[in-house]
Amino acid sequence: MGEHIMQHASEMYELLVRGDYRSPIQVMDAIRDVQHHGTAQIGSSSLSAFKDAAGNEHLRVVM
Repeated sequence: MGEHIMQHASEMYELLVRGDYRSPIQVMDAIRDVQHHGTAQIGSSSLSAFKDAAGNEHLRVVM
C-alpha cells in the first residue's frame, strides 16, 4: 500500500495499468471520473484530485 502523487493523467494511467492489472478501459473511466468529479474508486485503489498551495493541480492514488 502507498500513496502516489502525480501531475499528469498519463502517469496515473501507467501506475494503475501496471500495478492493479485493470483493463485500460476501466482505468480510463476512473481517470475521467477523477477529472470530472474529483474522486473515483477502482478496485482497492482510491483516486482523487487536489490543488496545492500554489494552485497546481495534482492527482493522488492510494493503493
